[in-house]
Amino acid sequence: MENCIEVRLNWLIRRACEFTRADPDKIQMKTRKREYVYTRDIVWFILKKHTELSLGKLGQLFADYDHATVLNAKKVYQNLCDTDRTWKIEVDAIEKEFIKKFVNKKDETDEAIAIKSEIWNEYEPGSRTNVEMLRLLRV
Repeated sequence: MENCIEVRLNWLIRRACEFTRADPDKIQMKTRKREYVYTRDIVWFILKKHTELSLGKLGQLFADYDHATVLNAKKVYQNLCDTDRTWKIEVDAIEKEFIKKFVNKKDETDEAIAIKSEIWNEYEPGSRTNVEMLRLLRV
């Protein structure tokens, strides 16, 4: 099963490739072709904005780029948003879809599930702490 960041990454790659007309199967190649550079820029910018991944980790998602490449991609992305209205509208739409699909949803990790299970095991019917435990469980 894919982890959460892989699901987000794969969705973003597919969606960005639709816009740039890049081949999603070739996106991991280390190439300077415009459609692939722009696709990476979109993915990096949106992931940086909506995840806690470092610039170095973002660079490693595609052919092991370094943090400086990701930082430069942000400048390229911002320049394109400032100069190309179509680019900005389309990328904003991709970002809104990403937020709606992934950011506003709570992800439950194994650790969170284990904590909830632990809290539930401590639940005692009739106890004054029931309300607090139910709040923690978000039941």
